[in-house]
Amino acid sequence: MNFIKLCLVSLLTGWWMVPTNLVKHDLHLSKTELAVNAEDQAIQMSLHIYTDDLERAIEQMNGATDLKISTEHEKEEAVQWIYDYLSAHLQLTVDGEAKPFDWVGKEPTSDFQAIWVYLEIPGIAAVKDLQVKYDVLMELYDDQRNILMVLDSAGKRTYHLFEPKQKSIDISF
Repeated sequence: MNFIKLCLVSLLTGWWMVPTNLVKHDLHLSKTELAVNAEDQAIQMSLHIYTDDLERAIEQMNGATDLKISTEHEKEEAVQWIYDYLSAHLQLTVDGEAKPFDWVGKEPTSDFQAIWVYLEIPGIAAVKDLQVKYDVLMELYDDQRNILMVLDSAGKRTYHLFEPKQKSIDISF
């Protein structure tokens, strides 16, 4: 059968169509690196989050539209909205006391698909127990997963997975 006939038969019979249950779904993942920095007496965090998902979450949270995060057209209020969103969805309790974080900054990834957000909790010389609630974007996606890498003051790394059925964890140092 020549190529044109094969294409015509394929088009008419629909055998080339991919069943919808085999179509790949988007990846819904964020990651946070959390370091207990004894020298600086602070908990320092770096969050990697996809920009389009973050914009959608902020829009859902407060109705803000057309944020254009990390572009030259970024809305003036974008940093405050990002901070407010993260404050609601990333919460730390250090040795039994809830601790708000300070905004350090943000920058886009090299491909502009995501951003890095930098946060810090100053005045922390040591940590015995840390409770982390990390449900970023889980209100949007039922398959959202968040990864937390913790680096303690001794240099030991641990990894934790947050998912809709487990949005918080307790870590003892």
